[in-house]
Formats: sequence, structure tokens, C-alpha cells
Amino acid sequence: RDLVRSRGLGDVYKRQSLNDLMVDLPARAATLGRVTLQQPILGLVRNAEGRWNVQDWLAAGAPAAARAETAAAPAPVDPPWRIELKALTLQGGQLGLSDALAGPRRADAPLQLQLAGLRLAVQNLVWQGDRRTAPMGLQLAARVGAAPTPEEKNPPTGALDWKGRLGLTPLLARGTLKAERIPVHDFEAYFGAGLPLGLVRAGAGFQGEVSLH
Repeated sequence: RDLVRSRGLGDVYKRQSLNDLMVDLPARAATLGRVTLQQPILGLVRNAEGRWNVQDWLAAGAPAAARAETAAAPAPVDPPWRIELKALTLQGGQLGLSDALAGPRRADAPLQLQLAGLRLAVQNLVWQGDRRTAPMGLQLAARVGAAPTPEEKNPPTGALDWKGRLGLTPLLARGTLKAERIPVHDFEAYFGAGLPLGLVRAGAGFQGEVSLH
């Protein structure tokens, strides 16, 4: 079946494990020791109305929030939870994107892209709402390009490799990026309107240090 088109965010995986989970309710803190995911499949979908499937998933808690707003007195604001992940390892993952609004496409033939053969390693991820946290260690490798179709079962893909650190609050990235033969033409729907010509095949590459903040 076409997993990229599914409504879910990706409950498909071969194996998962979680070690050393600790939750401190009074302190509003949770620590996960090590999370391992084998061959997860994730799908991001934007329909012709511009709505992402992520929004449907996040909307599950909306009714409770709406009821809370009708209370006579505003509830006190609790401090954000502190979530710490010591280590995350992901092997053989696949992330698909189906976008019905990308370029002049029909709703029944959206743009379909994917990251395949995804390998991910995260160390010391800390999230605490909008509070400042230290950057995490991040290693990522994947093949990137168009998703396979019945007409083209093995479309050309490029290779992406990142080793470095990534900050969430504030947002920053520092590390080494290596990109080889990235099929730029597969992404033309997002920038092609400003070009005086159409791309049939175009590849791009980069190797060097990156520092964004």
C-alpha cells in the first residue's frame, strides 16, 4: 500500500525499544535513556486545501483546550515539561512527503519525495518549551529524491550526510555537511516559477562546514 498517502504520521516500524525511562511528576520532568527504532516509515501529507496530516494529529487535544477556555477563572500557567533524551538510534528509516500544492499538479497526482535508507543518531536532546537548551549531537545520513512510481521504480537519488550539533532553542546548526548528486529537478515545484526555463535533470553537491544561528 502507499504509506506516503496514509493519514498517520508513521506507526509502521519493524522494531522499537526504550530503556531507562524516568518520570518525575512534581518536577514535570521525563528522561529517556536510549530509544532504538528499526525501519520506521513516516508520511507527511499536504492536501489540496493546504492542510497537513500533522495538524490532524495535533488537533486531538483541541476539545479539552476549548473546554478549559470556558472556565470562569483562568487556570494558573504550569511551567513547561522538561524532556531529556539521552540517545536515539534510527536505522533503515523512510520519510515520505506527498504535497498536493507543490507546483501545477493535480490533487490526484501530488508531488512525492522521500528520504530513504535513513540513519539517525541523536545524543543529549533536551526540550523545555521555549526555554533555552544546549544543542544536541546529531548524525544523519539518507538518500534523497523522488519517491518510486509505477513508471519509474528506481528514480535517481542523491546522498546526504550530516555530522554535528543542532540547537532547538535557540535554533542553530554547526557541523559538516556532505551532499552528493542531489536531484534538484525533483524540487523544482518549490522554486521553478522564478526560473526562465524548466529543469529536466539537474544535480547539486556540497561538502564543507556549516554554521547557522
